[in-house]
Parts: sequence; C-alpha cells; structure tokens
Amino acid sequence: MRKLRKSVAAFVLCGVLAGTQWMNVSAAEIGENIPDEITEETEVTSIGEVDYDMEQGGKQVFTIEEEDGEESELVIEEMPGGARVASGTYKITRTKPKTWTAGFYIKVSSNRITKVYNRFYKAIRGNITNVKLSKESDSEGRLVFRYDFSGTKKMYGVKVKILNKKLISSTF
Repeated sequence: MRKLRKSVAAFVLCGVLAGTQWMNVSAAEIGENIPDEITEETEVTSIGEVDYDMEQGGKQVFTIEEEDGEESELVIEEMPGGARVASGTYKITRTKPKTWTAGFYIKVSSNRITKVYNRFYKAIRGNITNVKLSKESDSEGRLVFRYDFSGTKKMYGVKVKILNKKLISSTF
C-alpha cells in the first residue's frame, strides 16, 4: 500500500512538473520585444507619473500600480544642504517589494538638472543588467535597466523632469 501511494505521488508530481514546463512561455514567444542592450533609442512606456513638490521638500513617498497589477514604491527625498527651492540634491529610489531596488541622485541648480549621478541597484531575486543612467537634457534624467528572473526579461526605469518647482517622475 505504501509503495502504491509513493508511486502515485511521484507520478502526479512528474505530471505537474511536465505541465508547467509545457506552459512556460517566454516574452519573445508572445511578441514582447525586450532589447538585449539599452541604447539611446530604447523606447519606454510610462506606467505612472508623480509630482514631487520642491517647495514642500523633504521625503515624499509614492505608490505606483504596475501594468501587472502589482505595486512599486517611488521615493524622492531632498538631501541635506539645499538652501533654496530651485537648488539642491535629490535621491530618487524605486522599489519593487521583495524583488529589486534601484535609483540615482540628481543635482538641481536654478531650476535645472545640472548633474545625474551615483546610480545604485540591488536585485533581491533575479539579476539586474544593462543599467544605464543618463542626463537627457537640462530638465530630464533617466535610469533604465533590465530585470531578469526565471527566464523572464523586462525593462524598468525611472525618468525625472523638472518643471515649475516640481520634479515630475515617470516610471516604466
């Protein structure tokens, strides 16, 4: 009787494993175009947009709903030492809970982004590759990266623009 139970359990487990392998579909098979490398032409689609009020300053936390229904957190915080509203250093951090954290710093002077620097990232599960931090213009900085987990590859990022004493941040 015990041998029969073990045999049935083993058979069921093998069937489940075979079924999940059969149903595994990669992003390339469903037509999603994931570039192997991030270039200037990498197109991004914005998920959510938030406004950081530079006059209020401090640390402001935003929750973003992802395309898949999950949530990520975007934190923009003013670093100590800024004297005027239109000047200062800001840290932008995006976190997908239990998955990854990534971000960068921007320096603002006279209501312009003068420097985009010090990118940071950490994958809790999977890998982060092809990380690119760029200053697109005097009013925009952007961090883009590819997240790989269990054979699935997806592009993520954060874009920050400065406009009328606000940092407008988009996630993708």
